Amino acid sequence: MEAAATTMLERHRANDTADVEPTLAAKTPQRHERLMRDAEQLCEWLATHPEDRRGATGAVRKSN
Repeated sequence: MEAAATTMLERHRANDTADVEPTLAAKTPQRHERLMRDAEQLCEWLATHPEDRRGATGAVRKSN
């Protein structure tokens, strides 16, 4: 069991030294594009729905 534990630790340490940055760098443009698209959709929706939602008492409804 000690040999198996040592082997596992060696594998984990080898994985820890591997570079993670290239995959993150590849995802950054996609993440930026998605955020820009979501922001554009939100702006379009707000432009077409300028009125506030009113509750039963007539006050503006607040939501998260």
